[in-house]
Amino acid sequence: MPLRTAAGMGIVIILLSCVTNIWQIIILRLCQGLFDGYTPSVIALIAAETPLEERSVVISYPPDILLAG
Repeated sequence: MPLRTAAGMGIVIILLSCVTNIWQIIILRLCQGLFDGYTPSVIALIAAETPLEERSVVISYPPDILLAG
């Protein structure tokens, strides 16, 4: 799931560099919204695979990484 969202977002962002009118931007931004959701799918994957004792610490990593840039 995270791989699908990352690939979809990457393709849409590349296509956004080739637009020639406003309607193409609107359509591509709608498509980007369909592929959005990278963080929730990563958190679900972490919650399913991490032991209960370490889960709260590990789940805090993806939002921190996004803030760090």
